[in-house]
Amino acid sequence: GALLEMGVKAGDLMRIYFTPYADWWQIQIFDGHWGGLSIAEIGGGQLVNPETSTATSCFEFVMTDAIFAQLTGIQGWGGTILCQGEGVIITRIATF
Repeated sequence: GALLEMGVKAGDLMRIYFTPYADWWQIQIFDGHWGGLSIAEIGGGQLVNPETSTATSCFEFVMTDAIFAQLTGIQGWGGTILCQGEGVIITRIATF
């Protein structure tokens, strides 16, 4: 999968950079099979918006063992992270 090829590992920080263009916006984060993630930084959900996060241009979360396993699992396809948004442009995804 793409994340493994990039050298991403459990414990890394994943950052999603974005530019909102509306007062209300949201980003949903999924695994490569459109499965939901449990991201502690947003209360165990997968939805980033002004109600779940104070982020205004960059949302950051820890790639836990569970999230890493979910994002790198390949079952015929997948092995990556998917983001979709409303009222926002996702400009970059990076790991540290």
